[in-house]
Order: sequence, then structure tokens, then C-alpha cells
Amino acid sequence: MNLDKLVEMLDKALKDEKEAELFYTEVLKATNDYLVREAFVEARHDEREHIVKISDLYRDLTGKSPVITGVLPEKVTNIKEAVQKAIKGEEAAIRDYLEIINYSTLEKVDRVIYEIRNDEIVHLEKFQALYHTL
Repeated sequence: MNLDKLVEMLDKALKDEKEAELFYTEVLKATNDYLVREAFVEARHDEREHIVKISDLYRDLTGKSPVITGVLPEKVTNIKEAVQKAIKGEEAAIRDYLEIINYSTLEKVDRVIYEIRNDEIVHLEKFQALYHTL
């Protein structure tokens, strides 16, 4: 295992988590629908926790704090399309986290990333169920 590659993978995960958090905030600004808000508030909360956990791993591996950046999303104008985008994002996150787990040989990294991946699976399932109600 190449430590630099693992750190790059964690850095990308941090960027993706931040972008998901920002996108979920935009979705919440665009709707008052209770079911949509419930799903996105929970997911946004989890993404924020993931940023903290991945940052801790990053710090443990590098001795430095990560620089977390994310591209600001466009304003949400269609909730069903936003939920569909969230589904695609969660699917990508699940794949990316599995790639990290398969690459890493560090038990602590595997444990934390596995836990985060499980959260993403829950988000995916909730967003998929929500999509079919819209």
C-alpha cells in the first residue's frame, strides 16, 4: 500500500463529502416538503460527521490538517432532479469508499471508512424511496 495514494483518496473523499453537504443545504433551501427535508437534514448531518472522521484519519496519517474545499452547487430548482442527483452521488460515494477499503491495509482506516460507507448506503436507500414518492 502506498500511503500517499491513500491520503489522496481520503483527500478526494473529503472534497466529495463537502460538496454533498453544500448540495444538501441547497436542497433544503429549495423545499418545505417534510419528507424531503427529513431525508436531507439527516444526510447533511452525517456528511458533516464524515468530514470530521476523515479529517481525523488524514491528520493521523500525515500529521497535518486537511484543506477541505468543495465546489458550490447551483441553486436547486427541481426537487425530483435534486433527489436523483443525490442518489447518483451516494452511489459514487459507496463505490469510492469500497475502493478505499480494498486499497487500505490499515485497520483503523478500514473500520472508519466501512462505517461511513454504511451511512451512505442508508442515505441511498432513503433517497431512492423518496424519489418514488415525488
